[in-house]
Amino acid sequence: MKKEKLKSTIVARMNNIDLVVIEDGEKYVAITPICKVLGIVPHKELEKMKKDLALNDELRLVSITSPVGKLVEMDVISYKYVFAWLYGLNVDAQYKATQLECHSVLWNYITEYTAFLKMKGELIAEKLAAVEHLDLQFQQAKLQLIEAKEELQAARNLTYNKHLS
Repeated sequence: MKKEKLKSTIVARMNNIDLVVIEDGEKYVAITPICKVLGIVPHKELEKMKKDLALNDELRLVSITSPVGKLVEMDVISYKYVFAWLYGLNVDAQYKATQLECHSVLWNYITEYTAFLKMKGELIAEKLAAVEHLDLQFQQAKLQLIEAKEELQAARNLTYNKHLS
């Protein structure tokens, strides 16, 4: 597993356990808090995940700074695969509602962020088009100014020639 230091966000608190999303361009979800919330032993689940050919490639070991300033290492999974993993968990009946709640919390966080990024991209595209349009007008105005200055200079350079034949 790759070891990195990334930014973390607590997206929900369930049963006094923080569900954490790690971000650095892509999103990852901390595995241990979800396991604890669902009554699963984290290190045993991680061993199962490492043996899974699809999930193993999506695991990372990351370092984050805790709220008290301590550097903490945690195992995470790409958000693209967290839902497949989450629904593949064999949880006791008492944890089924919590499993669904974990899904909802993570889904809402990720889709809200995606919607924000889409809106931001559209706004940037709109503003970029306006800037490019104004830049084109500015370039055209500069050319017109140069031409007008040349015409003014030509007018200033006119001389009277008295000798007409």
